[in-house]
Amino acid sequence: MLVTSVMMSNNMILVNMVNQAIKAFNPCIEGFKYCKPLVQVDGTFLTGKYNDTLLTAIGQDGSRDNFPLAFAIVESETKEAWIWRAEFPQAADWLDQIRKSKLTQAYDEGKRYGHMTTNLVEWHRYSEDVYVMMQENQHIATSHYVRMYVRETKEFEVQEIANTRLGRRGMACTVKLNEWLCDYGQFQALRLPCSHAIAACAFCNLNYDDFVDPVRSATIQTMAATQEDVKLLGIVGSPFVCRVQIALKLKGVEYKFLEENLGNKSDLLLKYNPVHKKVPVFVHNEKPIAESLVIVEYIDETWKNNPILPSDPYQRALARFWSKFIDDKIVGAVWKSVFTVDEKEREKNVEETYEALQFLENELKDKKFFGGEEFGLVDIAAVFIAFWIPIFQEIAGLQLFTSEKFPILYKWSQESLNHPFVQEVLPPRDPLFTFFKARYESLSASK
Repeated sequence: MLVTSVMMSNNMILVNMVNQAIKAFNPCIEGFKYCKPLVQVDGTFLTGKYNDTLLTAIGQDGSRDNFPLAFAIVESETKEAWIWRAEFPQAADWLDQIRKSKLTQAYDEGKRYGHMTTNLVEWHRYSEDVYVMMQENQHIATSHYVRMYVRETKEFEVQEIANTRLGRRGMACTVKLNEWLCDYGQFQALRLPCSHAIAACAFCNLNYDDFVDPVRSATIQTMAATQEDVKLLGIVGSPFVCRVQIALKLKGVEYKFLEENLGNKSDLLLKYNPVHKKVPVFVHNEKPIAESLVIVEYIDETWKNNPILPSDPYQRALARFWSKFIDDKIVGAVWKSVFTVDEKEREKNVEETYEALQFLENELKDKKFFGGEEFGLVDIAAVFIAFWIPIFQEIAGLQLFTSEKFPILYKWSQESLNHPFVQEVLPPRDPLFTFFKARYESLSASK
């Protein structure tokens, strides 16, 4: 629009023509409805024939992508341009009294969506950031548990599990789902469920997507639609769920972990595994698969990188044999060696465990892993031996698996536990030890 300023000076009329062009396109106006309630204006000086200033008003959508709102060409910034502050003191006072919550992140109560900059125009982020952040929060949530829950207010006390291998400290925080609040501040600042909020939702079978700000949700849904739909239903601490997680990590497959409460099984678990109603259940593009070793083979056949099974047919058959051998001859025998009341039954299963472990000792020989130099199917199945048996035998005061009895297998176990992909998905040992110790003591007290 054209703006003409008229001034009186010494009984003469001075006309100062100032051209100010201001334009907002209709798609920009309509699009702002789906942006954050945040507008920033920045200017750049024009050079050449027109020494004016180009202004741009910028918004930001849910994916943190810049969204142009309006454009203007105005006169250059000069000392005279600020005279209005003296001529219109009320306007100046109004600007000076704008609430801190409008200008600073420290007081915004999440309204700025976690912005760490005051200049949107020169700052660009990609929509993938939001999607990746949610994926990371889901993964981290698997190492949290709810210590206290107030049903009426949906207030949770969420405990992080300490993990010395990954350098995580065990902190606790309060989550208020109804108010979109978490002690750590990320939930309210970013308007996205943090790992603590996701753990709280999992505890009472709530869909954490319901706590994604509407501005963000369209972006996450769009990004999710471009990804393969991969879900894993499981519980933290299960050796069978851990097998699937290791396979997915080896393949570099992103997935959504849906933590189950086996005391209150979700409708999703009953839908996807109506036969056994157990975890793990792997869901790929809405096709569910149960049983950990079957799932691992499916993952290997679907994603071809980093093969888990050997290419040679005979070696593949051997890998399947020894993996099933571990489930049939070791997992059950170890469990009964510890969690059985009958002493004769215990002794019988201890002997069966020794015999089965000796077969694996002989099979391993001088190899680094069961498949040779590469970590494969049998190694994934046998992580139960490396990680869970030492916990069980310490609880029961047994010597099922030691370096003296099985030196080759014990050396393999240390190699396996130090494998980077295994380290990353193994559950924290201390809470697992506490859980099974309580179960063992309860069983002993019932004798």
